[in-house]
Amino acid sequence: MLNSELIGATTNLAKARGILIKKLNQTLGENIQNVDELVEVMKKVKQTASQGSIGEHFAFSKKLFGSDKDIMRSPHIDAKNLGLKNPTSFNPDQLIFNKQSGKFGEVKTGYASGKIDTDQVDNYVSIFQNRFKPEYAEMFKKLGIKPEEFKGVEYLVLPTKAGESAEKVSASLLAISAEGLISSHSYLPIL
Repeated sequence: MLNSELIGATTNLAKARGILIKKLNQTLGENIQNVDELVEVMKKVKQTASQGSIGEHFAFSKKLFGSDKDIMRSPHIDAKNLGLKNPTSFNPDQLIFNKQSGKFGEVKTGYASGKIDTDQVDNYVSIFQNRFKPEYAEMFKKLGIKPEEFKGVEYLVLPTKAGESAEKVSASLLAISAEGLISSHSYLPIL
């Protein structure tokens, strides 16, 4: 698959670079065996987008969002027409939805201060509040879920570098939780 993607991108170096980085992040994330290895890899990765992508693939490979039968993974959704506060903060590599819990899944990595970008949380709140409006119908259709199945968002906070606190990020997320829509937990203590 990588080969076919690259053939179409060879005339656009930026696109080819993006495809390679995405595949590298996936391969790294899926091959990390434990949290010690995750921390070591993240010490070497400077790009926060790559940290997040690696973290997502680590979480999927370890089934941290649930079993494959319960999880729907979808390519990212173009959120420009949804009237969101900051549509670019709603562009994960892929959207994750747990059919059992009715929650979207999000992975957070690399936040030394414990502060997070609240625009993404605000966007999920907006989607939840407006989920029955027609402009959201296409998004839910692409995801293969019904608007009434959307119950919330589960943030999984991964420890990524020595000295960074997954617990701080979890606490930040819970502090901005709206109507019980947002839940958060950290995965494994930082070593």
